[in-house]
Amino acid sequence: MMRLTNKVIAASVGTMLLGCVSAVSEADTFDQSLGNFIGATDSYRITCQSSPEGAIGPTDHLNFKIIDTTPSDDGSTPLLLNIHVKKGNKRIGFVTHDETEVTPGTQREFEVAGGKGRYKITVDTLGTTDTSNTTKHMFSVETRCLNDNGEFTKPKVAKIKTKTLKNGKKANLSAVCGKNQLTGETGKLYVKFANTTADPARVVLNAQVLKDNWATNVTDGNGDDIYSDAGNLKGGNGDYTVLVNSTAYNPLQDNARDYTMDYRCENSANADTGTADIVPVQDQ
Repeated sequence: MMRLTNKVIAASVGTMLLGCVSAVSEADTFDQSLGNFIGATDSYRITCQSSPEGAIGPTDHLNFKIIDTTPSDDGSTPLLLNIHVKKGNKRIGFVTHDETEVTPGTQREFEVAGGKGRYKITVDTLGTTDTSNTTKHMFSVETRCLNDNGEFTKPKVAKIKTKTLKNGKKANLSAVCGKNQLTGETGKLYVKFANTTADPARVVLNAQVLKDNWATNVTDGNGDDIYSDAGNLKGGNGDYTVLVNSTAYNPLQDNARDYTMDYRCENSANADTGTADIVPVQDQ
């Protein structure tokens, strides 16, 4: 069922649109629920125009993102992975960084300011709720050696490693950074760590934004309070179609989703034109 909150809905109309009651919002967030059945899809029309009196100018693109706000059933986070990066020893030049409880389908990005040399990288499964020793976790580690200005040192390209890890085991990797003749000494190691384990209990919410012959897609997984990356569809003024659906159906859990959409019509300088109007077309 649809939930229209006071902070979200500035105005509503009781006209009929494609067999359902429509509502128009002048705000830039919208709360909704997606039904618990295979193929459930919500549909919207977002209309962008030129800003009033042309102060900001015409719309260049629609900026859109989504977040799955469904409460967790039991608070558990199965198939956790942890990454630890260390350099040096505890007496001389020792630096360390830990990222814990990385859930399936999520990633972490961080930097370790340890200069040039060898960095030791360890990945473990401590904290996972699945006790089977045969369960396989999958992850990827991207490393880049950078100077203090964020430029590549040595090696001159990012290194990406993918591995499989069983419960109760550890994976050891390393990264070696050196001096580059053009960019100088390494100042820090950049790391992007992703838990790519397939979790059958994890539902990924999708939203497709379409206009004319163009489209973009954004995704957000349950289990965190972070919005998806923003999708910018450059379609100018006019009507944009938004479809919201989820990836999988698990008969052992409630697949209904609560979510919030964040959207705004922006000009070519990414300034909000203040003209975004939304109309629900299909509510499932």
